[in-house]
Amino acid sequence: MWLALLFACTPRSFDVGMGPGASDPGDGTTIPPDDDTWVVTGTDTADTDTDTDTDTDTDTDTGPPIPDKEEQAAYEAFYGLGSVHEVRLYVTDEAIAAMNADVREALSGRDLVMEWQHGDVEIDGQRFDDIAVRVKGSSTLQNFNGKPSLKLKLNEWVGGQTFAGLERITLNNDVEDPSQIRQVMVYHTNFRAGRLASRASHAQVYVNDELYGLYTNLETMDDRWLWRRYVDGSGDLWEGNDYADFSRSTAGYWELASGEGDGDRDAIVAAGAELRDTGADWYSRMDALVDMDDFVHFWAWRIAVGDLDGYPANANDVYIYRNPEDGRFDFFPWGTDESYDDYAPEYWSYASCLLGIACVGNTECLAAYRVALGEVADASEALALVDDFDLVDAATSEALAADPKRAYSEQDARFYRSETRADILSFPERIRQYAGL
Repeated sequence: MWLALLFACTPRSFDVGMGPGASDPGDGTTIPPDDDTWVVTGTDTADTDTDTDTDTDTDTDTGPPIPDKEEQAAYEAFYGLGSVHEVRLYVTDEAIAAMNADVREALSGRDLVMEWQHGDVEIDGQRFDDIAVRVKGSSTLQNFNGKPSLKLKLNEWVGGQTFAGLERITLNNDVEDPSQIRQVMVYHTNFRAGRLASRASHAQVYVNDELYGLYTNLETMDDRWLWRRYVDGSGDLWEGNDYADFSRSTAGYWELASGEGDGDRDAIVAAGAELRDTGADWYSRMDALVDMDDFVHFWAWRIAVGDLDGYPANANDVYIYRNPEDGRFDFFPWGTDESYDDYAPEYWSYASCLLGIACVGNTECLAAYRVALGEVADASEALALVDDFDLVDAATSEALAADPKRAYSEQDARFYRSETRADILSFPERIRQYAGL
């Protein structure tokens, strides 16, 4: 049996011209044989910040209500570039104690579900009573003595309660992002590039009127997220936890985030079986199951923002959606707080996960990926992203200085911001250099 339980995505790289530590992909034998059983498991708390809700969105095929003009304007303002929103959470001591206990249990190694607690919240002065709140995270998991990442669910106990057309708010504590700007820049870059990624801005978060600091305000990926972006948002949206990949032995690590779960793990396994058949017309056959143009551009943009932490470099920090219109999977970034890794352009061909391994071992796919890298490098320069960075940097400077629970000193944070700015400027040419474009 292939050791998917421990090494579902083992570190690999390939000699496609520039990948360091490369090895020859040969005739496809580098893709491990599949097992014939699924492994279904909970989220691993050791390596990544993925986590899942226990309540999957299962709206009808008509989707949630279409946002009106006022809601859409509020949504755009909520995720507007350079915006910093005020979120004031009010919870009882008992609710805090319960959430702290969940964190303690999770850090002890127990696989448990974080329980929703009752609370109230004010978002930019608009009050919502009896909302649901819980802590979130894995490697970033902290209790209320520190700086907890939080999920808010406005309509858990009060039906129809939304803000800017949103039912859920995700607030990330940025403890793995010393710059406290990377996540916002990654999602904004994808938005500017026309990618169907989440939107993000910043928030100053208060708990019972105590300042907890500067957070990333990240759009939650749920049914409303889908219907904002797709003609048909009724399909299955999957979050990739540690080891999630396209095989029977790793299919159980995909957690359903929205949809009915109508056999899409079968579709994941079918894609895995097809990618192992490395014979003629591999790229076109895979394209019938996975939108391969979307995949190579998704991968190229991950390199453009220096993200070597998620799929296909590592088996986490990714969502996939099986679009009912064509039955193919699309890819979306998640967990981007470790982006702007200075080595990313050099490791443009690094893939430890099955679809990436197969792609760099296939002449047609590799060529398509290299074209995508060139397009992305050109687009990154044309978008003048450093101007957007400067805007966000200035807009959040005061809140950064006031953050009492930063994981890094203000001096360190500003140093890492300067490093991120330099990466934004240098990555396009470095991608061309290392990919031989």
